[in-house]
Amino acid sequence: MKHKRMNFYKKLKLLFFIGLLSTQSQISAQNVLQRVNSKIKTLENLVKKAENRNLEITKEKSTLNTATLFLKYAK
Repeated sequence: MKHKRMNFYKKLKLLFFIGLLSTQSQISAQNVLQRVNSKIKTLENLVKKAENRNLEITKEKSTLNTATLFLKYAK
C-alpha cells in the first residue's frame, strides 16, 4: 500500500510539473506574439512615413509582407 501511495505522489508531482511548464510556455508565446505585432505595427508606420516622403520602400514592404505571412503560419 505504501508503495502505491508513493507512485501516486510521484505521478502527481510529474503532472504538476508538466502543467507548470505548459502554462509558462503559453505565457511566453503570448509575450512573443505581442512583441512581434508591436514591431510589425512600428514597421508599418515607418513605411507610411517613408511613402509620404517619396522614398524607395520596396525592401521594407517585402520585409513587412514576409513578417505578416510568417506570423500567419506560425500561429
